[in-house]
Amino acid sequence: MEQQNNTNQPSYGTMNSAQMINEKPKNHSYRMILVTVIVILLGIGGYIIATNPQLKEQVKMKLNLMQPTEEDITDIEDLSLLTSVITDRTSPWMEVKTPGPATATVGKPIEISVHGFSADKDIVGYDMLLGIDTEVFDIVSVTSKAPGFQIFDFDKGSFHPVTGIKDLQATESTVFNDTVLITVELLPKQAGKSVVTILSSKDQEKSQYVYEEGADVRSIVPQIGSVELEIAQ
Repeated sequence: MEQQNNTNQPSYGTMNSAQMINEKPKNHSYRMILVTVIVILLGIGGYIIATNPQLKEQVKMKLNLMQPTEEDITDIEDLSLLTSVITDRTSPWMEVKTPGPATATVGKPIEISVHGFSADKDIVGYDMLLGIDTEVFDIVSVTSKAPGFQIFDFDKGSFHPVTGIKDLQATESTVFNDTVLITVELLPKQAGKSVVTILSSKDQEKSQYVYEEGADVRSIVPQIGSVELEIAQ
């Protein structure tokens, strides 16, 4: 009687146990040599990938094991990977906008603005991490536009943190509804396309709204929206 294969054992196709017993040792040796060679080649390939960061990242991307995030962005030029669009206008967001067409000219200042929506939350402060390619733009000025808010901005190279704090003397609630939070004057230095965005997080900092809810103070990370500028010579 033919022995049934156990589902927990390796499958050998249509070969039954009798065939396995009568198989010549020579064929078995060839098969073991082939398996050993394949294992060695896989090991060498794995070692090369593991010790080559660029190749490792490429393999991860090809296998869809990793998507680029803000924390993975190390070069300013990679900001183009972070083009973002607001998907839910009813939830809190921060968005970069231009007053007109998203175009600019080298050597001529252009003003962009960051708008905010807080979904009826009473905002007392915010942090935003501006992603601006400083190889393409000089940052001329950052100006607060939200009534009653004072800002502090910092230049950290690949991103530009801005903190807004509400005047302690202000007693009225502050709800952002497509409100202009800041304006930024940029001076284009080279032609091409460049994204101006807001990063959700970078180097243990994050973009957030700080709001009052009763007697409690809470924070929330908003959605982000970016703009791509076309710069002419």
